[in-house]
Amino acid sequence: MDRAPKQVATVTLHPRMGDDALAARLRREIRGEVLFDAASRGRYSTDASIYQIEPIGVVVPQTEEDARIAIQIAAELGVPILPRGGGTSQCGQTVGAALVIDNSKYLNQVLAFDKEARTAIVQPGMVLDQLNVFLKPHGLWFPVDVSTSAQATLGGMAGNNSCGSRSIRYGNMVHNVRGIDALLADGSEFHFGRSDEIAGAPPAYQALVARVHAVVRREAAEIEARWPKVLRRVQGYNIDMVQPGVEGAPLAHNLAHLLVGSEGTLAYTRRIHLDLAPLPRHKTLGVCHFPTFHQSMQAPQHIVKLGPTAVELVDRTMIELARGNAAFKPIVNRFLKGDPDAILLVEFAGDDRDEQLAKLAQLVELMADLGFPGGVVEITDAGLQKQVWEVRKAGLNIMMSMKGDGKPVSFIEDCAVPLEHLAEYTDKLTQVFAKHGTRGTWYAHASVGTLHVRPVLNMKEGGAAQMRAIAEEACALVRSYKGAAYSGEHGDGLVRTEWIEPIIGSRLMRALEEIKDLFDPRGLMNPGKIVRGTKQDDRSLFRFKPGYAAQQLDTALDWCEWNAPGSAAPDETAGAGSSRGFVASVEMCNNNGHCRKFDAGSMCPSYRATGNERDLTRGRANTLRLALSGQLGAGAFTSEVMREAMDLCVSCKGCKRECPTGVDMAKMKIEFLYHYQKRHGLSLKDRLVAWLPRYAPWATRLHGLANLRDTVPGLARLSESLLGLSAKRSLPKWRGDAFHLDPVAPPRGAQTAREVVLLADTFNNYFEPDNARAALAVLEAAGYRVHRARAADSERPLCCGRTFLASGLVDQARAEARRTIAALQPYVARGLPIIGLEPSCLLTLRDEFKSMLPGAEAEALAERAVLFEEFLAAEHQAGRLNLKLQALPQKKALLHGHCHQKAFGAMSSVEQVLGLIPELEVETIEASCCGMAGSFGYDADHYEVSMKMAEASLLPAVRAADADTLLVADGTSCRHQIHDGLKCSELPGAVEREAVHVAQVLAWALAH
Repeated sequence: MDRAPKQVATVTLHPRMGDDALAARLRREIRGEVLFDAASRGRYSTDASIYQIEPIGVVVPQTEEDARIAIQIAAELGVPILPRGGGTSQCGQTVGAALVIDNSKYLNQVLAFDKEARTAIVQPGMVLDQLNVFLKPHGLWFPVDVSTSAQATLGGMAGNNSCGSRSIRYGNMVHNVRGIDALLADGSEFHFGRSDEIAGAPPAYQALVARVHAVVRREAAEIEARWPKVLRRVQGYNIDMVQPGVEGAPLAHNLAHLLVGSEGTLAYTRRIHLDLAPLPRHKTLGVCHFPTFHQSMQAPQHIVKLGPTAVELVDRTMIELARGNAAFKPIVNRFLKGDPDAILLVEFAGDDRDEQLAKLAQLVELMADLGFPGGVVEITDAGLQKQVWEVRKAGLNIMMSMKGDGKPVSFIEDCAVPLEHLAEYTDKLTQVFAKHGTRGTWYAHASVGTLHVRPVLNMKEGGAAQMRAIAEEACALVRSYKGAAYSGEHGDGLVRTEWIEPIIGSRLMRALEEIKDLFDPRGLMNPGKIVRGTKQDDRSLFRFKPGYAAQQLDTALDWCEWNAPGSAAPDETAGAGSSRGFVASVEMCNNNGHCRKFDAGSMCPSYRATGNERDLTRGRANTLRLALSGQLGAGAFTSEVMREAMDLCVSCKGCKRECPTGVDMAKMKIEFLYHYQKRHGLSLKDRLVAWLPRYAPWATRLHGLANLRDTVPGLARLSESLLGLSAKRSLPKWRGDAFHLDPVAPPRGAQTAREVVLLADTFNNYFEPDNARAALAVLEAAGYRVHRARAADSERPLCCGRTFLASGLVDQARAEARRTIAALQPYVARGLPIIGLEPSCLLTLRDEFKSMLPGAEAEALAERAVLFEEFLAAEHQAGRLNLKLQALPQKKALLHGHCHQKAFGAMSSVEQVLGLIPELEVETIEASCCGMAGSFGYDADHYEVSMKMAEASLLPAVRAADADTLLVADGTSCRHQIHDGLKCSELPGAVEREAVHVAQVLAWALAH
């Protein structure tokens, strides 16, 4: 019979009394970081769910001993404890009024590895992708391949019982964990492992296990009758997997499996013992196209009989959103044909290539038998397969890129049903959505009947009531399918805890509470999750609580594009619309944490250097949202706290391209700086940087005097003390032969030749004019008639305003933009390409100009503005480039891409252009920001971080290059970082070398 729930003294919303004493004691007794300020607590108050609960404080332990001491102190004071990894939980597992233990910064190492036994022991903060990078040279991997592998920690994966796309082959997290070393709230430390190890364990561990076995043995019949049977069953505690059997007939099991999926509510995970798997040598991929969604849901039950490693759904919504993403559109166009309503990605993997090809052929045959002849795009190329999976892995975040307050909300997304019911289940759930006035987005694990479905709801207005109504009907629908699970992957957390009991019944719910009390009798470990939880629609726990509102700003930039179409009020002014759009752009961050990735792309260089949540795109977006909505106090948006959060943003625009929800932190920083400098003013250094284009003509005339700082002893140190310019840096050298001083002759070439416009920026005018001359020579050698862009009203060269934007002087930058647009308008009207050399300057015409001066003229200029390498690559692809090049003495070029080249997809162009030089091998460095980032790296306060960014990938790659290798970098700041980094370094290979612009390389290769 069912038992009444036991009432225990739990702390779910701990009062803030005594926090100062707690923080002071933690700072005395541990070496790690102790964060109790309002902004830090605010940044840790959210994860990738709809919830926001401010923690009591945050500890970032440097050592395992730090974590043990912090937990001991919290337990002594009755303070709840919340272990946290990447903070990407979708159900609210990692938010709560507790002391957060952030394992991700320091506790992230592989502690033991046995290649022959295929095992490893890792700390909980280890990121899955980092582990697999370590394992790859050994032919192994950890196969629980969650889509968030770039940021998901193994501790978090164990806490959630994560699954991944290939669970049909490899199982869930629980099937791949062999042991856990755990710390209980009372200070006990145990190794949880195989049942045959119990006899040799400490008496206290044996007693705990005996009590667990007593509960599980007592409830064996109820577990058999009520517990879900599908593979994807992650609700509650895994009591079905720790059954001891009966006397005389014991069942082998693993006590660690009880902790897997427990979401930190039973114990703190110190170390995880993992089983590893061999990497498959060969893979094939079939992209199955379906004209209707329903048909795509009928097919998996047949496809799985072919033995695939994965069958993943991508629906029309995700396809359309991916096509609208600059990073994914070209990939989607390669594997998609026609206009399918849904596709299934079907992968086969193994050591025998012929076997995988045969299975792919069987898939083609099966699809024809199902009525879809020609419905499979066959992919055998490993590179394209990887790109396709990257699109699929970004599925959730692509879905979240919808603009406006309505967003796909996670609360029923992990229901798991038997495959034979999948089509019926999706049909009925779609009807439920329609009944409640919304629609759903669908994607993910068709192979195991777990589809990530998210109804589109506005959680600011009315969404909570819709969520409750839909959840009730979805739960009833899942119960109607025998053996189905309501929680099929992402755990329970705040959003699904209340729905465990309707699935398993009150008797088993009481059993879960007993298990909780055996491990944590005081209820200190992550309270409110799995047992004794809150209601999922308690709006006091939401990110957007009742009364949530953001302040209206007189924005400097236009942000209207971030508003959902048709969302403006009838009487809304343009300024109000822009202010609302700015807030909407900030709120686009859903805390998915993709900015925490470490090994690809640009995003986020400052986080890679510091490991701090504050210095992360997500951390900045959260700080902005909290400040704009008044949660950090009056005036927080222009406060020192906000400045500190934005300080290390290098405006690389990596997030603009790589964040699947499109967060554009570089643009947000401009907006912030505009308001900040209006309140606080500018330093002398900032003024010198901002106004550089205006005084440049005078500096070039007095270049000898202007360059004294790096030649007269003591002046560099003086500039640091007076201006904050690092004495460890050299400054760019002013040239007396500025490019704009060269005589302007009429364009050369035949009258019928194609005309182009060369726009020389401030840096290539005054510091490196040889780049502009090289570009002019190359264009003329190719037969183009080159116009040199000049202002009609002044001898002062045209400027993009980039230096003004870097200091928040948007009005001055806007004036430069108007001047530039006016000067170039006659050429734009004739359809001439506007060619630039410096990525940060030219691409300002394609980006910030449209925000400073929205309208047809800026749009027209943006369409014609191209980088030098983009123009040449496009001409070559069109068959119009007549550029005769000869081989160089150097046979290899090492290429570093400017962040903005990467953000705007221009890297392939420079690679193609260098590839035109006979016999030249081109290798691109896989690196994030170089760390110089305009004036960022010259700042004395930024020097160490700047060099740490450079040392992550760029400088080691340059040092390792042969002496006769060309170093190519199109960014002026990138070239200077390489110059300083090699000149000042004491590391091996630190000889002084110079990087050059691609225009210089092509000029050297011109055939004479």
